[in-house]
Amino acid sequence: MTDDVHDIRRVGARIESLLELRRWNEARPLVETLLAQQPDEAGLHALRAQCLLGQGDHAAALKAANRVVALAPEDEWGHRLCALVLGELDLDQEAVRAADEAVRLAPDEWRTHKVFAEAAMDVPERSLDALHAAYEAVRLAPNEAVSHTTLGIVAQSRNDYTTAKAAYERALAIDPSQSAALNNLTVLQGTVNLGRALRGLAQSLRSDPHSEVARRNLDHLAVAFPLRLYAAAVMALLAGLLIVRISDGPNPASWAVTLLLLGGIGAYSVLTARVVPRSVRGYFGRRLVGSFGAWWNWFVCLAGVTIAVCTCLLPKGDVIGMIALRPILFGSVITAVVYVVARAKT
Repeated sequence: MTDDVHDIRRVGARIESLLELRRWNEARPLVETLLAQQPDEAGLHALRAQCLLGQGDHAAALKAANRVVALAPEDEWGHRLCALVLGELDLDQEAVRAADEAVRLAPDEWRTHKVFAEAAMDVPERSLDALHAAYEAVRLAPNEAVSHTTLGIVAQSRNDYTTAKAAYERALAIDPSQSAALNNLTVLQGTVNLGRALRGLAQSLRSDPHSEVARRNLDHLAVAFPLRLYAAAVMALLAGLLIVRISDGPNPASWAVTLLLLGGIGAYSVLTARVVPRSVRGYFGRRLVGSFGAWWNWFVCLAGVTIAVCTCLLPKGDVIGMIALRPILFGSVITAVVYVVARAKT
């Protein structure tokens, strides 16, 4: 009997380690084995719910979490798990109710306030309650990086970027590998400085290779890269068009604009290749051409550069520039709108 207890404890410790490493596929069979021996153990059903949630099987995860609640209704863990799964299912009101019950059962447990904050911030009328809960989580666990990250996320959802930035910085001061804080702080600092943004996202992915948010943000930078070159082409087009219209044809100034455009594109591309962290260089390179959106952006970029060069160098380049100007400006506005909407969603 003693050996059986020791075996169960050893397997339980192994499961906990695997869950911390997010190795759901390895942890779940071990949990199932223990559940076969102890089918009414609430804690094992909770571990199973975590595995299923990590694997993306939300329906089964919710069933497992409800089983925890049925076996241990006065334990906050089951209600907290229900809130997490319901949030993933976009059942925000139900998630808030489950998190509210977890807080009622364990008002001094910071994790219950964290989960409530994350659930309530998606319900507009509970946004302020979410902020209060996030502050309470920080009060109860001031040395936990996750509590500060949660405060940052809630503040960011309320467009309070000053509070969000301070919270992320505090989280990183406690734990420099806090992936969500690294990713979100990078987003808040903006992506104008491409090198800094790439380093921030690469560090976030090193801390958590499974971070889908950081990966999507990296995808966004890669797909948007040719649009930066396109913006330079549009500015060169406008400058070249002005110059050739005034001087009635190509001249040294229009040649200079062309050289600046082509040289700038080359230098910026080389500089970008040098600043991409080695850990994400291959992935970033694949994403530059890895989708229809990326290829379309490269086509638009090439078209913009070609029209700008023709405008600056050909004898009737100003005619070409004037014909292309209206669709290019219209396309630029549409592209900017799509860019902003896509960025907001990311």
